[in-house]
Amino acid sequence: RDLTVTGVQTCALPICIEDFIRQSAITQKLNVTAQLNAGVRFLDVRIMQETDDVSGEWRSLHFLQSNRLALHYLAEVRAWVDLHPSEILVLWMTKHGSQCASGEDQYPGVSPADKQAFWSKVVHLFGNTLVDFSQNSLNATSISDLVAQDQRVAIYTSDYEEMTGGASAPYGRFALDGCLIDNNLGPGISDEAAAVDWERESFKSADSRKLKD
Repeated sequence: RDLTVTGVQTCALPICIEDFIRQSAITQKLNVTAQLNAGVRFLDVRIMQETDDVSGEWRSLHFLQSNRLALHYLAEVRAWVDLHPSEILVLWMTKHGSQCASGEDQYPGVSPADKQAFWSKVVHLFGNTLVDFSQNSLNATSISDLVAQDQRVAIYTSDYEEMTGGASAPYGRFALDGCLIDNNLGPGISDEAAAVDWERESFKSADSRKLKD
């Protein structure tokens, strides 16, 4: 793959482009279980139905689709939860991290029926470990009460109405609207000084932001 031209390492297209895309698609070096073992308790889960696949399966997504199905990674989460009965996890499900996008803007080309069929699989996978929001509120129920009830997986899903069928649907009570997520993004690494200033200000204003939320 590497070509040496007058002592300079280079590579042939389209290999360079492929490498760049694959490297850009990496968001973590640790797998899901290792992240949870390291102390992560909030998972930003990016998913999309592969509409060009006749099976219509859902995979994780960040530039590229994942090798395994999305349910495989969620099953890893469920297995970890079973092994750690005092831990509570929060998952947030979107396509590209857009809190309030819905319908075609969130999952283009995917029908509400397909979304709800996938959501049904998620609910059955996590079973009684899901927080039932018709019974418990995250800002009013203590951690010890959630643990005692074994309701230890709280899921926010953007495109809530079409993904779950809404609060009146059979499985709508097992999720909160992802639009409630406070996902403010500051400057990127291309402007490091501005990014540091933004981050400092975010910490300074954290109390007022949490109160507003």
